[in-house]
Amino acid sequence: MNEFKETQWFNRWFILLTLLIPLGIVFYCIYAWYIQGIGVDKVPADDSAGQALVLGLLGFTCLFMFSLQLHSKIDQDGIHYRYLPFILRWRKLSWYDIESCELKTYAPISDYGGWGIKKSWNAKPAHWSYTISGNQGIFIVLRSGKSLLLGTRKATEAQKVVQHHLKKRTHES
Repeated sequence: MNEFKETQWFNRWFILLTLLIPLGIVFYCIYAWYIQGIGVDKVPADDSAGQALVLGLLGFTCLFMFSLQLHSKIDQDGIHYRYLPFILRWRKLSWYDIESCELKTYAPISDYGGWGIKKSWNAKPAHWSYTISGNQGIFIVLRSGKSLLLGTRKATEAQKVVQHHLKKRTHES
């Protein structure tokens, strides 16, 4: 096994539950405007521009939450990652730029303030984390001194591929 690929997205129950709020508001607005014929807050039943704005913003919120994805790939060239929709292009960490790489169990709330793209201020030096859920990740220290954490739900598989390529790198040196 020389390659590892993983795609993660927010599918935890509390994230889906938070999506029910804007979806519930959408259904309520549609019911009030088009079935009851009454206004919702400051948007009357005959204000189609206001209705389009409200429904558009709520729809955008739902689509945004569903579009959040962390893609990671480990192969002979290095470790690649992207975090949609914020990081669209793949970022590559070459094996030659990596000082060390290990599996780490972390505390998402206390170490980073939750999941997502975060900067840890507790660690010295501070480093970035790219996570979706869970509490395991690949902690990478670069030769430049920078470090980052990539969250994974397949920690054992990822660690095997990382170890394979790190051993291969030391044999080539």
